[in-house]
Amino acid sequence: MSINYLDRVANARSVPEASDAYLSALREHGFQHGLYIARFLLSLPAAVLREEPILFGNFPDGFVARLGAGGLLATAPWAVWALQNSGNASLRDACLGHEDGAAEIHPAIRLAMDHGVEAGRVISLRNRVPRSHGAVLLCPGGGISHERAETAWQSARGEIGILTSVLHLRLATLGRRLVETRLTQRQREVLEWSSAGKTVAEIGTILGVAAAPVEKHLRLARQAIGADTTAHAILRAHLAHQIFPHGQDLNPFT
Repeated sequence: MSINYLDRVANARSVPEASDAYLSALREHGFQHGLYIARFLLSLPAAVLREEPILFGNFPDGFVARLGAGGLLATAPWAVWALQNSGNASLRDACLGHEDGAAEIHPAIRLAMDHGVEAGRVISLRNRVPRSHGAVLLCPGGGISHERAETAWQSARGEIGILTSVLHLRLATLGRRLVETRLTQRQREVLEWSSAGKTVAEIGTILGVAAAPVEKHLRLARQAIGADTTAHAILRAHLAHQIFPHGQDLNPFT
């Protein structure tokens, strides 16, 4: 695999940049279709923060949309396998037991067959990045046998495995769009000082204002970021990179 793909993924500034490089690399190695799905910050209760998953791919039109619309993306045999296992497996092995002897073929398998997605590989992203989970689905194309898909995988498994790890790590570090509202400078300041354990009176002294304006800015910050308490607002603002942004400019070697 060209080092160019690794460089593009590792230095991507957005999900589209990373996905374009990743899917291009897959095609170079004989996998015409790929699907990446992952959710980060899983350890946080949904009441505190519920982040939408990152999902992209280039499967035949309608395949991914119908998986998601019918709730099949979460129950598809390969998705269940990825949740319960680490490493990777052929689609045939990951779906084993869901076809043979079953009264009905799983709807996700039937949908895949209708779109020519029968042979390929599933890569589990379990335990790759703390507080995250996900999977990658690879397919060499419609009408390809399991044997040909396995041959393609064996010749490129090392390169694809490394690139997938780099992709997942990069997406985990990209800025998250968790809130749409931008805090004002004063709202960020009062949240930052509050996170340092300062009282309202102490924050007022530091900023040279009375306690009442500090209370007002804390209240407006909570409203703007959709938080019930100041502690909740600090957490959401930190995860959304709206407080402590100046740390990027400090010299780490001093």
